Amino acid sequence: MIAIYIVLGALYESYVHPITILSTLPSAGIGALLALHWAGEHLTVVGVIGIILLMGIVKKNAILMIDFAIDAERRRVPLARGRNQESLPAALSPDYDDDARRALWCTAIGAGGGPRRRAQDAARGQHRRWAHPEPDHDALHDAGDLSDAGWVSKAPRSRGTAMNLAEPFVRRPVATTLFAIGLLLTGLVSYRALPVASMPTVDFPTIRVSASRPGANAETMAVSVAAPLERRLAAIPGVTEITSSSSLGSTTITIQFEVSRPIDKAAQDVQSAIGAAATDLPSDLPALPTLRKANSASFPIMILVLTSATRLAPEMYDVADTIIAQRLSQLEGVADVIVNGAEQPAVQ
Repeated sequence: MIAIYIVLGALYESYVHPITILSTLPSAGIGALLALHWAGEHLTVVGVIGIILLMGIVKKNAILMIDFAIDAERRRVPLARGRNQESLPAALSPDYDDDARRALWCTAIGAGGGPRRRAQDAARGQHRRWAHPEPDHDALHDAGDLSDAGWVSKAPRSRGTAMNLAEPFVRRPVATTLFAIGLLLTGLVSYRALPVASMPTVDFPTIRVSASRPGANAETMAVSVAAPLERRLAAIPGVTEITSSSSLGSTTITIQFEVSRPIDKAAQDVQSAIGAAATDLPSDLPALPTLRKANSASFPIMILVLTSATRLAPEMYDVADTIIAQRLSQLEGVADVIVNGAEQPAVQ
């Protein structure tokens, strides 16, 4: 609706005419809905199309009405100007002084008498038969052709050929104002939809590799498990950072790739590196290391702590690992579930 108002305002160069046109649309829509209600008809697709067509017809009629009013106003102004010009007194003759002297001279001739005066009049009349009653040009009011004068330039007046960008905006101030308001509103709406943040979130392709060896301390895990995996993973192209963390019975290695690297392709390369490092890993590993796609900017949103006065720590770990962690990982939007605090027995 705002866009229609701006377009109509720019077209008619008026703030009022668009309101006059748009004010007919609500009444047309409400009238059509009332007609359907009184007729006992439901609002179907055909009814909606009919209402849209009715509003279009009403809008067209309003536009024609505005055009007719503007055309009538334009025709009335010249007529009013013509009447005003007719009421003005007639303009004086350009040679008013000459006419006054000629009239006075003719009056003096008519008042005088005598044969001599009439003879002179006859002679002047005979002379006027061959002469033009008035000169062709009045030197006082008709300058003639001054193109031969040396101080008059015959060159045409030069006009600027450069385009004036401000001219259409100056000639149509209403359209300029409405377009400026439209740009302002568009900017305000677009500003709220811009994906800009003071700390933008960038998803770097990151993969986390986990390995477990029950009973091994952190130093043993770092030497026997983490080091062979790091050597293989570092040979993958596009790797920018590798970090590892070893604890009792577990090792976690985080591999970060370049932003342009596809995460699926990187996961395939990591899986191949894990398979190549299988011969360098201890043989007592319960399973090969596993990988999972991760987000380096993610952080734990919930930490659960399990305590019991009747169960041992290994039993609590089994409950957390086999039941709670499995159920939480099945929830929508959960990326990872990590279980810590295990006291698992190991056979040396």
